[in-house]
Amino acid sequence: MKNIISIGLNSFLQRNKQSVLLFDSMTVACDIAFMLNGQWDGCNGVIMSKCDEVAVNTAASLMEATWCYQGANVAVLDRLSADELLRRYVIGERYFLNANLRCTELSFLSLSEVNLSWAKLNLANLSGANLSKADLTGAILEQTNLTGANLSGTLFDN
Repeated sequence: MKNIISIGLNSFLQRNKQSVLLFDSMTVACDIAFMLNGQWDGCNGVIMSKCDEVAVNTAASLMEATWCYQGANVAVLDRLSADELLRRYVIGERYFLNANLRCTELSFLSLSEVNLSWAKLNLANLSGANLSKADLTGAILEQTNLTGANLSGTLFDN
């Protein structure tokens, strides 16, 4: 009886499992959510009840965008330059989940309240940067220079 309940519960959970897809910009995520009948999360994510990777890849190709699953161990997003990050930050974008900022020079930038969850920040230079109230949950921080950075209120892994 216990196995039957377990099988039924697992089947139910699999049917109701949603995928969260992350794109390299908010605009692309909004457009792809519309194209694929997904739910745009207001940032760079799209929530899909059923993920058809062929359709997602086709839509991303049409938009000249890259994507990955939220929380993916390997970010497939293109490397984001410091200039592009700053340009998008200045116009109000704060969500850079799974961003690839490996080896990027970000010293003394003001990036308060930025969300860099699951971002690749290894070997990046964030010395003197203002990261107050930032979200660095799951970010890869090996050999990242955080000397003198303002980390007040910053979220890290628990």
